[in-house]
Amino acid sequence: MQPDWRISEQGDLMSGELEGDWDVLKKPGLNGILGALVCLFYWGLEVKGNGKRYQGWEGLVEDFTLVLQHLI
Repeated sequence: MQPDWRISEQGDLMSGELEGDWDVLKKPGLNGILGALVCLFYWGLEVKGNGKRYQGWEGLVEDFTLVLQHLI
């Protein structure tokens, strides 16, 4: 659920890449942004206070916030 230009050749997310066409993410429905937000919410409940895994979740929440700011 990322634009192609945010994925490296190795398949990793390049979270620092923010300038590009975001229209690919403007999709309503169950597989849209709300679905991703719900996944992050439940993942956060699961890893709450769980050390290293929690740090990974925080990074994705920060990236999700930046993406939402670019979509507005």
